[in-house]
Amino acid sequence: MPWVYNPLQSGIKIWVYEQVSAASQWDINHGMGSEPLVEIQAYDDFDVLQKAYPQSVIHVDTNNVQINWSSPRAGFATFVVPST
Repeated sequence: MPWVYNPLQSGIKIWVYEQVSAASQWDINHGMGSEPLVEIQAYDDFDVLQKAYPQSVIHVDTNNVQINWSSPRAGFATFVVPST
């Protein structure tokens, strides 16, 4: 499983995905088995990492997410779901 149990936040699974190279579309298999909350940070034009708002976040199914940008971006997506 790509996610980890967070003992500090009982009952929560967290996984962080890194998009190393800039891309207009991030296709991510998180493997969590449900639609997670997605928090996104991306590098801006000055290589500063900050909270980002893509054009869309599409939950393809319970294990896959597609993030779309108007211009290529690199960064991180954090996935959070309740632990079962």
